[in-house]
Amino acid sequence: MKAVFDTNVLVSAFIFPGSQGEQAFLLARRRKVELHTSLPILTETARVLREKFDQSEQDITAALKMIGRLATIVRPVRKITVLEDVPDNRILECAITAQPTSS
Repeated sequence: MKAVFDTNVLVSAFIFPGSQGEQAFLLARRRKVELHTSLPILTETARVLREKFDQSEQDITAALKMIGRLATIVRPVRKITVLEDVPDNRILECAITAQPTSS
């Protein structure tokens, strides 16, 4: 199963031990789900960790490296603007890009 985690799930995985976000991330670590992400999602995650949770740059870098090792990083080519919350559109873009192409 493929999955795209939004910023809230990723932040929760690193900030709140035992959270559902951490449980979801552990599924990706165990390769129970195939995690996909994109540069905009990683950028937003770093911003939230920095601005809302006052994480050090060293901790942010470690988190992003961990995500990068587990996830397939995709480059969405299609911009989506269907949701009012702009970061949520980035999640949809990543999910669409991660879909398998039909042959």
